[in-house]
Amino acid sequence: MLTAQKRLRRLTVRALATRPGLLLTTALAEYDDATLAAQLGCPVAGVMRLRLCQPPRPAYWAADVQAIAARIGAEPAALSARLRRFAANSAGAATPPRPPGTS
Repeated sequence: MLTAQKRLRRLTVRALATRPGLLLTTALAEYDDATLAAQLGCPVAGVMRLRLCQPPRPAYWAADVQAIAARIGAEPAALSARLRRFAANSAGAATPPRPPGTS
């Protein structure tokens, strides 16, 4: 019997094999689950779910981040900041809009 973690990894491999760049797995590859969970304020299982999410769409950044954060039990601001850093460091990535009142 497969554990939940092994099933999630298997699903990730299948998704990435058919559509590279589709999931946040690539964006978060350098972080281990426990570290990322601590940074986002969510359980490790939430990080495994996060890796299977599609990146937030630039035009719907705030709504997408809120939905992902609610799904995985993360702090929305921490999740948004982590994903913004990835978007800023990705070649050719669309930069998401800045929240009101920030520079």
